[in-house]
Amino acid sequence: MDVNGLHEVNNKYGHKVGDRMLQIVADTLLKEFPFKQVFRIGGDEFVVMSEDFDANECAIKMERVVRQIASHDYSIAYGIAHRENGIGADRIAQEADERMLENKRAYYAEHERSRP
Repeated sequence: MDVNGLHEVNNKYGHKVGDRMLQIVADTLLKEFPFKQVFRIGGDEFVVMSEDFDANECAIKMERVVRQIASHDYSIAYGIAHRENGIGADRIAQEADERMLENKRAYYAEHERSRP
């Protein structure tokens, strides 16, 4: 999962506001997923690794996260990948990242901003 617009928020309003944005995202994820399953892996990137929920349950939970974050006028992009027989963790992470990037490209296309 990646936070959309963090760079712009930091530049326009300052890093304290950007930090608050990240805290809102983290808190919202923790309302849906157990603490031990939520990881911040980069500046605006989070990963949820759950063995407790299937892909459909994760999708439902992430849609709640999206709505809650949107209520603060923020946005995220995310991808979900589910482990199936013989698929390793690297492949799962790659699939989720590809889906998140598709989501992020769609967000920026809709909001008329270009991102690399």
